[in-house]
Amino acid sequence: MADAKPDRRARARDARVQVALADRLLAGPRPRAALPSLRRLARSGNAWAQYTLGYEYESGRVLPRNLGAAARWYEKAAVRGYDSAQLNLGILLANRKGKRRNLSKAIALYRRAARQGNRNAAYNLGLYCELGRGMRADRRQAALWYRRAAEQGDAEAQIALGELVREGALGARARGEAVRWFRRAAEQGHPDAQVTLGRALFYGEGVRRDRREALAWYRRAARRGNAHALGNIGLMYKHGQGVTQDWREAVRWLRRAARRGNPQAMRALGDLYDGHHGAPSNPALAVRWLRRGAAAGHAAAQCDLGVHYHNGKGVRRDRRRSVALYRASAAQGYEWAFYLLGLCYRDGEGVRKNRAHARRWFERAAAKRVREAKREIRKLP
Repeated sequence: MADAKPDRRARARDARVQVALADRLLAGPRPRAALPSLRRLARSGNAWAQYTLGYEYESGRVLPRNLGAAARWYEKAAVRGYDSAQLNLGILLANRKGKRRNLSKAIALYRRAARQGNRNAAYNLGLYCELGRGMRADRRQAALWYRRAAEQGDAEAQIALGELVREGALGARARGEAVRWFRRAAEQGHPDAQVTLGRALFYGEGVRRDRREALAWYRRAARRGNAHALGNIGLMYKHGQGVTQDWREAVRWLRRAARRGNPQAMRALGDLYDGHHGAPSNPALAVRWLRRGAAAGHAAAQCDLGVHYHNGKGVRRDRRRSVALYRASAAQGYEWAFYLLGLCYRDGEGVRKNRAHARRWFERAAAKRVREAKREIRKLP
């Protein structure tokens, strides 16, 4: 018995040496050379080796991809309390198809990992609580789980927590606290958080309005190619908000945003090429950008394109096509589409004249504070 403790210490020391060796081999140019050591360690009950074999089977980097084998090794490591294995096994179980999916076990695994301080597991629990996946939707509980991950520096959790706090998930809306979480994520370089923080600064939501600082955060996100940041910078130059108005700079930034699929930027380019904000008029180019924005489902772009078809500006006049575009825009609740449909029914342009329909559309526009619609209602008999 006297030799038992030294023997255990020697085995533990040997295992640490083997783990360090396997870890170095995995990171080197010949990672497959680590497999014999990994398998020996895993069979002897080493949780790190079991987790690592599971990861290699899941990723297919060193071993042929085999999700069943990955789950078996993750299970062995999870039983030994290895939090990363608990997390990864939970993800595998949650993402299986059909009857093989097991959300209740996945959630139980996330809870075990989160209790050990695993921030990714805490984030997943927050997400499941928010969406009601595998459990009752509970935004307050979601915020509490997100907070656990956020306090450990998880940028995605910081953004999610900020959004829930801003919406009042923990009681009264706390825009100032929301901004603090957005700032923490933004300072880690998360481009979505940088855009969200920039927007809060631009409008003064939960923080003193500072459009120069907003621009600085937009620029940081734009350097990462964020389409929303690129578009917001373009809009600032278009309207001269926080910068000197410059339609050329606006076009430069908006084109970059539009190339990355930002429909708001496409609509703004159409507006500029309509000759607004000091830009030269180019109706054909305006129509080209508005078509792209409309195809992307942007309500204002659909409405603006409808105006071009109605007036035959940059495109052959087609009043029926304009009405179809107004309807598509109105289906998304765009108030100016309501108003323009009212005009079409009043005058019988693109549709059969119908004063009752005109009144209904004008009333919907007026409810959204379109003053022109109120005047048209008063004129109707």
